[in-house]
Amino acid sequence: MSDEQSPRGWDAVMQGKGGPQGRGAGANGPTVLSRLPPVALGLGLVIGAGLLGAWIRFAAVEPSWIGFLCDPGTGPWWCAPRRALIWGFHEGLLGLPALALALGALACGPSRARAALGLGALCLGGFGLVLYNTGVAAVAVILALLSAARR
Repeated sequence: MSDEQSPRGWDAVMQGKGGPQGRGAGANGPTVLSRLPPVALGLGLVIGAGLLGAWIRFAAVEPSWIGFLCDPGTGPWWCAPRRALIWGFHEGLLGLPALALALGALACGPSRARAALGLGALCLGGFGLVLYNTGVAAVAVILALLSAARR
């Protein structure tokens, strides 16, 4: 196959003839994600985590018919994971890891590790804010934002 007839873009990657030729570069140059500024990627992840938490809250936890179905203990298979999730809300299983990540981000010097820890703290903290873990999650979000503001 000559260069004019060679597959381009996604087809080249799928056939193993293209792919990354450097940081974020595809067969036809930089990919869409590599062209986004890191702030936009981080903001997208945080918004996505918040939307996922809202979906879990309003689709699986709050509907009363689901609670009535799962209360007798004889409900469908997904009642046990739902009960475990609700137990996790009461035990702070979303806010405490977010707080640990935020404290780790504050302790790190300026690096990618601090950015990754802060982003993780923001995602878990946003998740915790939406899913009934507001006390500890709010502190984690504030600490993560302080870590991001630090240079």
